[in-house]
Amino acid sequence: MDATTQNKNERLNLRLKSSAKSLIARAASFEDRTVSHFILTSALEQAEETDQEHEIITLNAKNSRMFF
Repeated sequence: MDATTQNKNERLNLRLKSSAKSLIARAASFEDRTVSHFILTSALEQAEETDQEHEIITLNAKNSRMFF
């Protein structure tokens, strides 16, 4: 089961401009999803990408020799 289909017992609230809400609702409707599902899946995709980017250590050649 992924995070969008597991039992849900947490809540997340946010405030946004009317124009942002309208844009999100429009995009969600294009994909035939609810606004909640659209926001959740979009946020999870971005969170996973960001998490992976910060888990990778990039070393230049000099620092790599020092590290290893």
